[in-house]
Parts: sequence; structure tokens; C-alpha cells
Amino acid sequence: MLNCTKKNTLPTIYILIVLAFGINACKQRPQTPVASQVPVASQTPLASQAHQTLPTLRFYAIDTNDSNIGYIVFDSDQPGMMVFRRPEDVGNLQLNTPDAIEAKRKLKELDYSRYFALLVLEGAKPSTGYSVKITSITSSGNVVTVYADFLETPENMERAAMVTYPYYLVAIEKPGEWAETVTFNLVVDQAVVVSYP
Repeated sequence: MLNCTKKNTLPTIYILIVLAFGINACKQRPQTPVASQVPVASQTPLASQAHQTLPTLRFYAIDTNDSNIGYIVFDSDQPGMMVFRRPEDVGNLQLNTPDAIEAKRKLKELDYSRYFALLVLEGAKPSTGYSVKITSITSSGNVVTVYADFLETPENMERAAMVTYPYYLVAIEKPGEWAETVTFNLVVDQAVVVSYP
């Protein structure tokens, strides 16, 4: 016959309870999807996902201000875009100083039968330390989408307190036949911030 005393029974019952809870905790439970994981039929893909499947356009930098004053003036504190399809369009470019004609010269010498130029502007800023970087350019039909980053140096970096105009000016290779009417969209942080025209 088994001799059970209160002294032996309590630790045994305690061990059995702990084992029961431990085994129950290890069972797999059905996962409830997080809101961002729930597929929605009408959900449009994020800009970063969508542009990975579209044809990209080749481009090279003509001029940028690299966090300094810059030579191109844009009279707005909002982002903007200018498209140069022919040498005559260069007259619309407003320069900070008359000596800053290098960007204008490069634009006038551009082979517009093979390229067009695009100027992305962040808007007027209160100090140095801001810059624009174009990361990729895609095309789909008559729509060209420009993906860019608006960058800012860290707060602890030295800045000059003067109005600056961050920009990035690129020449973009035309992909074969080029439509007369093209819409240009500027995407920053996965949102269209400017559409031109």
C-alpha cells in the first residue's frame, strides 16, 4: 500500500500543475494576423513595391547642391519639379548668381533627341544642411515616376543660417519613342508630392 502524507503530496501536486501549464503553453495556437498583414483586395501596393516591377530609366546627375547654398532658386517652400524637353526650356531656370551658369550650359548642350532633363526641388529651407537625392526613375505608358529622398544633416552638425534651395538636376535617357504628353510624378516617402504638368 502506498503511504501518502501531506508532506509528500503537496510537492507532487505542485509539480503536476506546473507541468500541465507548461505543456499547455507549448501548444501552437492559431495566429491572428496583425492589421498590416491582412490582405485587402483594394489595397494599392506601396510605391516602393510598385516601382520594382516597372521599367527603370537611366539617368545621370547634371548638378546638385549637396547641402550647400546651391545656384538654382525656387520661390516656394514646397517641393517642385521642372522638366526640360528642349534647349528653349532652359530660359525658365532661375539662378542664384549670374556666375552660376554651369548648370545652364550643360542643359543647353544636352542632346534632347536622346535625353530630357529633370529638376527636383525640395523648396526653400532656412539653413544649409538639406539635400535631394533621386534614387530611381520608372516609366509606365505616358507616366514617369521619380523616386527621391529629401535629406537633412543631423541637428548636431554645423549649419549656416541662410535660405537654401536644395535640388537635384538630372539628364534622363529617353526610352525609344517618346510621347508628346507625359505626366511626371515625384514620390517622396512613398507618397506623390508633385505631379507635373
